[in-house]
Amino acid sequence: MIELRDVKERLKHIEENMVTKDDVEALIESLEILSENPKILEEIDKAIEEYKRGEYYRYDEVFGEE
Repeated sequence: MIELRDVKERLKHIEENMVTKDDVEALIESLEILSENPKILEEIDKAIEEYKRGEYYRYDEVFGEE
């Protein structure tokens, strides 16, 4: 026999792992942007490599004091 506590635990697990409508919409928007300009991923990879090499500016260097 299934106990109420088991159902509650299962529902809690499902809720913790659910994808929201906003999550799906954000994913679709991201895919649309990437499909319109495939070079974006190349630019992101380039920026990550620059960051790893220390080629970046801190917020305060660009905009002054926080």
